[in-house]
Formats: sequence, structure tokens, C-alpha cells
Amino acid sequence: MTSLAGSKTPGLQRPGREPAIADLVEVTAVETVVRLDGRPGRLSELVLTGDVVAALSAVLGAARQGRGEAFFLVGHFGSGKSHLLAALAELVGGPSPELPAGWDLPLREAAGALGPALAVAIPLVEHRAGAVLEDLVLSKAWEALGRPVGQQPPGGTDRRAAWDTLLSAAAGTGRGTLVVALDELSEFLRAKQGPALIEDLRFLQFLGEWATGRPVVVVAALQESIEEVANVSQRELTRIRDRYRTLALSMRHVEDLVRGRLLRLRPGAETSIKQAHRRLQANFPGWDVPLERFARCYPVHPDTLALLEGLRFLFSQQRGVVDFICRQMRGDVAGGIPPWQERGYLDLLTPDRVFDHFRARLQERSETRRLAEAVVPYWERAVEDVFEAPQDRALALRAAKLLCLLAASPLERPRTAGELAHMLLAPLSTLDAEANVAYFEQAVLQPLAARGAYVVARGGPPLIYAVELEANAAEAALARMSQARAELAPGDRRVVRSLIDAGSSPPSLSPTAASAGP
Repeated sequence: MTSLAGSKTPGLQRPGREPAIADLVEVTAVETVVRLDGRPGRLSELVLTGDVVAALSAVLGAARQGRGEAFFLVGHFGSGKSHLLAALAELVGGPSPELPAGWDLPLREAAGALGPALAVAIPLVEHRAGAVLEDLVLSKAWEALGRPVGQQPPGGTDRRAAWDTLLSAAAGTGRGTLVVALDELSEFLRAKQGPALIEDLRFLQFLGEWATGRPVVVVAALQESIEEVANVSQRELTRIRDRYRTLALSMRHVEDLVRGRLLRLRPGAETSIKQAHRRLQANFPGWDVPLERFARCYPVHPDTLALLEGLRFLFSQQRGVVDFICRQMRGDVAGGIPPWQERGYLDLLTPDRVFDHFRARLQERSETRRLAEAVVPYWERAVEDVFEAPQDRALALRAAKLLCLLAASPLERPRTAGELAHMLLAPLSTLDAEANVAYFEQAVLQPLAARGAYVVARGGPPLIYAVELEANAAEAALARMSQARAELAPGDRRVVRSLIDAGSSPPSLSPTAASAGP
């Protein structure tokens, strides 16, 4: 369990000083990693975003009507799947809880109509991949009924009879509905292959089919679709898909979570947030983020969350969207992260910050390794050679990191100078708003592209900018020059005749070196 303490309430804003983010927003004390561990209080902490309401309505509707149904709850690491499963288990498995404020009438009625139920909540991350899924789930269900291992009836070969026996035993204790919650199913299945994987998939198919028409609800959480998890035939996958309805926790859910749980507005902050929106739009004409979305995400740049949608492969159990937002806002001394909440209220948490936070994950993946180990390190060395002003150097490095993230995402595309300026929101002129984008392109993006090192400008007008790993002429030229120097005999002071030849010739003995004497 990982938690981050909330920020302290700042002192009153000093007259004449623009507010800091911390004056407007409180970074709440939240667990950035929630486990399906049976801890009470998950229900009261649940934020009712649109996706959560839709998921709860579907599950409670199936449980209330006794018709039974199976669901896949799909969302990236950190999207709140475990929290939702824990809240659901608390809602259906214990005495009638007092529902938190904010639950609308249809949801309250659906929860109130639930009869006594047996909740079987299983965090699969706690079990070895060698475990047989059916044996594990059936055993945990009997344990929930008060029958530990050794006092459980044998499963036998007839799985339908075994599960009907369990359901009858639950009804005999006054709990007529069975709710099975499986967390981290994708990680559990991903660790399997061959016959063991096929058998677990056959059980999932059976469980979804068996639940239909009975007072049984199954909710299994995955990081991605079942097709991405299990490398089996389409026929096998179709059989499972036909028996499970998909419930999704999207990035819009995360946007709602930012305001609902992670970053809460302090009293009176709305006025300053509206002012921040007006000033940023004035500084960057054409930046058309609506006030409603700006306020919902503040102080996170809306494009930061949009970019993260395409970078879900970077998330892990310990590092997801919630961890990124909370750690960036509060800071992390050990990780070298300064607290973003201490910055001025116009400084949004922009998309380029994603690169450093997930840099290690980018290095681990073969598809993104060169972005993290070649492109950005090159520009970390080269910015001082290309740019004179410290402000331009810093902005150029931010732009290079952002372009790398766009290149890493399968959902993104090359961007114009205006689009990149709107994502970075770096004010370069307080006198002429139009100059912000123009200066950014002329003084930052064009020199990046002219260097011939990974950053390219294509098309136009307007030009679009991107990172291309093959576009590394500058690196190749340096390598060729180093090779030519190494081939010269000691003491030879002749100048290499052509930098172009040295930069473009294949790696072989140069004519100059070949004719050089001792």
C-alpha cells in the first residue's frame, strides 16, 4: 500500500503576490495504490465519476434482478479498478452500509434493493501463476462461507454441479446472491501459457455462462482487453467475449478523479482558476480548451491526461496516473522531483513532465528504448552548443522530451509549432501574444530540426515537427569524423579534406588515411 500525505494548508496569500497553485488546490492524502484487501472504508472513498456510476449501475442491476451476468472491468494501472472492486465487495458483502453523499436516486435504489449476498473478492496478484484459477476461486468462495481448506467438499469433475453446490450452500446461509470479484486477472493470465492458460480460459468461459440466469455476478479486472492478454485462437477468445460485458474506466474518469479526490479546490479558488484560463488564452491565441475542462483538470494540463491515454503501456502497479499526479504535485526529494504545487498558478503540469517520471519504463521497453537512451541524452548534451540563452535551452529540452512522448504513443501524430506551444504553454513575450508561437518555432523548433539529430520538420505550411530515430545525421557525422581521426597515423597533422565525405562515406578506410605514412 502506497500513500502520499496531503499538503498543509498554506498561509494567507500575501497582498500583491500572484497565488501559487497550493493557494488554490489541496493535494489530498490518498493511497496511490489501492489493494483488494478487505480494508473497510473503500466505499466512502469512492468517487462517483461517470464511468464508475455506469459500472455500478450495470453490476447492481444484474445482482438486484437475479438474472446474473459477467463483466470485464477494463482500465489501465492506476485507473481505480481495485478501488471499485473493493467498494463493490464492501457494498454487497457486509451489513447494509450507509451510502456516501453524491449517490443519485437510481443508484441508491439499486443498492437498497440488494438482498444479502456472498462477496468473494480475490486479489490474484497474491497467488502464484501456477495456481489453477478454478480451484483457487472455488476454494476462496467456500472460505467466504466459513469453510476453510480441509472442510470443503471435493470439486469433482462436474464443475457445474460443484458450483451449484456452492450457490445452494450460500442460499442456505441466507445469502442468495453470489458476487465474485477478480482483481489483476490480466497479470495472472499473462504469466501462463499452453494447456494451463487454455484451462483457465475455459473456466472463465464456464463462469460467465454459468452466471447467466442465476443470482451470480462476476466482475474481473484487466489492464487491457482479453485479446491483448491471452495469446490463443480467436475462437477461444470469441467464446469468452460473448459471455462478458465490458465496463471501461477511461481517461475521462481520471479527469473526474483529479477534481473529485486527488486535487480539491480551496474555498474561493474558482475565481483565480477562471482568471488563469483567461490569461493563458490571451497569451496563446488559438488555445481552445473550454473553461469547464480546464477547471476539471486544473492544475494538470488537459493534454497531459490525453497523452497518458496513449502511453498506458508505461504504467505499472506502483506507477500509474494517480502516482504521477500526486508525486509531481507534492514533490519527491528522493526522486529529485520539486513540488509543482509551489509554482505560480499559471504553471500547469504539462505533458513533457511525463517523460522524466516514466523514463525508466521507457528504457525498459524495446520499442521506446532509443527515445530514452539516444534522443533525449543527445539533446541533454547538445542544447548548450545549439542555444545561447538558458531559457531557450530549457524550452528546447522540454520540446525534445514532448516530441519523444508523441513518437512513443500509438495514438498521437506529429504536431505544428502552434500545437506544441499550446502543450508546453511557455510564455516568451508578455507584450505580443502572437510572438509566443512565432518565437518558439523560430528560436527553438527550427534549430532543433536544423541540427539533423532526430528532430525533423516536414510538410507545410505549417510545418509539422516530429522525432524520427533514423534522422540522426549529426550523430552519424560525429561517428564518421571520429573514425577518420582514428585512422590517421600518429603525428599526422593533415586536415580531413571534407566534412561531408567524413559524414556520409561508409565506415571504411578513408583515402586520406590510406595514403598517410607513419
